[in-house]
Amino acid sequence: MTSLSIDARRELAARVGVAVFLASWAMVFVALLFSHLLLESQIIGTRPALPVGLAALSTGLLLLSTFAARLANQRHAAVISAAIGLGFVAMQALLWAELSNRGLWPQDSQLASSLYALTGFHAVHVAVGIGGLLWVAARNPRGLRWWRLYWDFVALAWLAIFMLGFVL
Repeated sequence: MTSLSIDARRELAARVGVAVFLASWAMVFVALLFSHLLLESQIIGTRPALPVGLAALSTGLLLLSTFAARLANQRHAAVISAAIGLGFVAMQALLWAELSNRGLWPQDSQLASSLYALTGFHAVHVAVGIGGLLWVAARNPRGLRWWRLYWDFVALAWLAIFMLGFVL
Protein backbone atom coordinates (compact mmCIF):
# COMPACT_ATOMS: atom_id res chain seq x y z
CA MET A 1 0.00 0.00 0.00
CA THR A 2 1.43 3.35 -0.98
CA SER A 3 0.96 6.31 1.27
CA LEU A 4 0.26 9.73 -0.10
CA SER A 5 2.66 12.55 0.48
CA ILE A 6 1.55 15.43 2.66
CA ASP A 7 1.08 17.62 -0.42
CA ALA A 8 -1.00 14.93 -2.13
CA ARG A 9 -3.17 14.56 0.99
CA ARG A 10 -3.70 18.31 1.17
CA GLU A 11 -4.62 18.39 -2.51
CA LEU A 12 -7.09 15.53 -2.07
CA ALA A 13 -8.61 17.16 1.03
CA ALA A 14 -8.99 20.44 -0.86
CA ARG A 15 -10.67 18.72 -3.82
CA VAL A 16 -13.09 16.83 -1.60
CA GLY A 17 -13.82 19.93 0.47
CA VAL A 18 -14.55 22.09 -2.57
CA ALA A 19 -16.72 19.34 -4.08
CA VAL A 20 -18.78 18.97 -0.89
CA PHE A 21 -19.07 22.75 -0.52
CA LEU A 22 -20.27 23.27 -4.09
CA ALA A 23 -22.61 20.27 -3.96
CA SER A 24 -24.26 21.60 -0.80
CA TRP A 25 -24.85 25.02 -2.36
CA ALA A 26 -26.08 23.40 -5.56
CA MET A 27 -28.76 21.64 -3.52
CA VAL A 28 -29.89 24.96 -2.04
CA PHE A 29 -30.10 26.59 -5.47
CA VAL A 30 -31.98 23.59 -6.88
CA ALA A 31 -34.48 23.76 -4.01
CA LEU A 32 -35.04 27.48 -4.62
CA LEU A 33 -35.44 26.91 -8.37
CA PHE A 34 -37.92 24.08 -7.86
CA SER A 35 -39.92 26.23 -5.45
CA HIS A 36 -39.99 29.05 -7.98
CA LEU A 37 -41.03 26.70 -10.80
CA LEU A 38 -43.79 25.24 -8.63
CA LEU A 39 -45.12 28.70 -7.89
CA GLU A 40 -44.88 29.64 -11.56
CA SER A 41 -46.81 26.54 -12.57
CA GLN A 42 -49.74 27.75 -10.46
CA ILE A 43 -50.13 31.06 -12.29
CA ILE A 44 -53.61 31.57 -13.62
CA GLY A 45 -53.65 33.94 -16.58
CA THR A 46 -50.62 35.64 -18.02
CA ARG A 47 -47.16 35.61 -16.56
CA PRO A 48 -45.83 39.01 -15.45
CA ALA A 49 -43.61 40.69 -18.04
CA LEU A 50 -40.03 40.25 -16.91
CA PRO A 51 -37.01 42.27 -18.11
CA VAL A 52 -35.48 39.41 -20.09
CA GLY A 53 -33.11 41.77 -21.95
CA LEU A 54 -31.50 43.01 -18.73
CA ALA A 55 -31.27 39.46 -17.42
CA ALA A 56 -29.63 38.38 -20.70
CA LEU A 57 -27.12 41.23 -20.46
CA SER A 58 -26.35 40.18 -16.88
CA THR A 59 -25.80 36.65 -18.13
CA GLY A 60 -23.36 37.88 -20.76
CA LEU A 61 -21.39 39.83 -18.16
CA LEU A 62 -21.14 36.87 -15.82
CA LEU A 63 -20.03 34.54 -18.62
CA LEU A 64 -17.45 37.10 -19.73
CA SER A 65 -16.22 37.30 -16.15
CA THR A 66 -15.92 33.51 -16.01
CA PHE A 67 -13.86 33.49 -19.19
CA ALA A 68 -11.71 36.35 -17.88
CA ALA A 69 -10.85 34.24 -14.83
CA ARG A 70 -9.13 31.82 -17.20
CA LEU A 71 -6.62 34.37 -18.53
CA ALA A 72 -2.92 33.47 -18.35
CA ASN A 73 -1.77 35.99 -15.72
CA GLN A 74 -3.50 34.76 -12.60
CA ARG A 75 -3.48 37.95 -10.54
CA HIS A 76 -4.69 40.12 -13.38
CA ALA A 77 -7.25 37.50 -14.38
CA ALA A 78 -8.75 37.51 -10.90
CA VAL A 79 -8.93 41.31 -10.78
CA ILE A 80 -10.45 41.56 -14.27
CA SER A 81 -12.94 38.83 -13.47
CA ALA A 82 -13.92 40.53 -10.20
CA ALA A 83 -14.35 43.89 -11.97
CA ILE A 84 -16.67 42.34 -14.54
CA GLY A 85 -18.46 40.58 -11.67
CA LEU A 86 -19.11 44.01 -10.14
CA GLY A 87 -20.72 44.92 -13.46
CA PHE A 88 -22.98 41.90 -13.04
CA VAL A 89 -24.00 43.09 -9.57
CA ALA A 90 -24.76 46.55 -10.99
CA MET A 91 -26.91 44.92 -13.66
CA GLN A 92 -28.75 43.02 -10.94
CA ALA A 93 -29.55 46.33 -9.23
CA LEU A 94 -30.91 47.61 -12.54
CA LEU A 95 -32.87 44.39 -12.96
CA TRP A 96 -34.50 44.79 -9.54
CA ALA A 97 -35.26 48.45 -10.31
CA GLU A 98 -36.90 47.42 -13.58
CA LEU A 99 -38.92 44.73 -11.82
CA SER A 100 -40.21 47.35 -9.39
CA ASN A 101 -40.87 49.81 -12.25
CA ARG A 102 -43.04 47.12 -13.81
CA GLY A 103 -44.96 46.85 -10.55
CA LEU A 104 -43.46 43.56 -9.46
CA TRP A 105 -42.51 43.81 -5.79
CA PRO A 106 -41.54 40.95 -3.45
CA GLN A 107 -44.63 41.48 -1.32
CA ASP A 108 -46.96 41.29 -4.33
CA SER A 109 -47.01 37.53 -4.66
CA GLN A 110 -45.21 34.35 -3.76
CA LEU A 111 -43.89 34.17 -7.32
CA ALA A 112 -42.43 37.68 -7.16
CA SER A 113 -40.98 36.94 -3.74
CA SER A 114 -39.33 33.77 -5.01
CA LEU A 115 -37.82 35.61 -7.99
CA TYR A 116 -36.32 38.26 -5.72
CA ALA A 117 -35.10 35.54 -3.34
CA LEU A 118 -33.44 33.60 -6.16
CA THR A 119 -31.72 36.61 -7.68
CA GLY A 120 -30.80 38.07 -4.29
CA PHE A 121 -29.39 34.78 -3.00
CA HIS A 122 -27.36 34.51 -6.17
CA ALA A 123 -26.13 38.11 -5.87
CA VAL A 124 -24.81 37.33 -2.38
CA HIS A 125 -22.85 34.42 -3.85
CA VAL A 126 -21.49 36.68 -6.56
CA ALA A 127 -20.36 39.19 -3.92
CA VAL A 128 -18.58 36.39 -2.03
CA GLY A 129 -16.93 35.30 -5.29
CA ILE A 130 -15.76 38.83 -6.04
CA GLY A 131 -14.24 39.06 -2.58
CA GLY A 132 -12.56 35.69 -3.01
CA LEU A 133 -11.13 36.57 -6.40
CA LEU A 134 -9.71 39.82 -5.07
CA TRP A 135 -8.34 38.09 -1.99
CA VAL A 136 -6.44 35.49 -4.02
CA ALA A 137 -5.18 38.19 -6.37
CA ALA A 138 -3.72 40.09 -3.44
CA ARG A 139 -2.50 37.24 -1.24
CA ASN A 140 -2.47 33.77 -2.72
CA PRO A 141 -2.64 33.41 -6.51
CA ARG A 142 -2.21 29.64 -6.17
CA GLY A 143 -5.67 29.52 -4.60
CA LEU A 144 -7.22 30.98 -7.74
CA ARG A 145 -8.05 27.55 -9.13
CA TRP A 146 -10.46 26.90 -6.26
CA TRP A 147 -12.09 30.31 -6.68
CA ARG A 148 -12.37 29.66 -10.41
CA LEU A 149 -14.41 26.55 -9.60
CA TYR A 150 -16.61 28.61 -7.30
CA TRP A 151 -16.96 31.27 -9.99
CA ASP A 152 -17.89 28.60 -12.56
CA PHE A 153 -20.51 27.33 -10.12
CA VAL A 154 -21.91 30.85 -9.68
CA ALA A 155 -22.14 31.22 -13.47
CA LEU A 156 -23.89 27.85 -13.87
CA ALA A 157 -26.33 28.72 -11.09
CA TRP A 158 -27.15 32.00 -12.84
CA LEU A 159 -27.64 30.25 -16.18
CA ALA A 160 -30.21 28.00 -14.52
CA ILE A 161 -31.91 30.98 -12.87
CA PHE A 162 -31.93 32.92 -16.14
CA MET A 163 -33.29 30.05 -18.22
CA LEU A 164 -35.89 28.81 -15.74
CA GLY A 165 -36.82 32.11 -14.12
CA PHE A 166 -36.75 34.53 -17.04
CA VAL A 167 -36.82 32.68 -20.35
CA LEU A 168 -39.05 29.61 -19.98
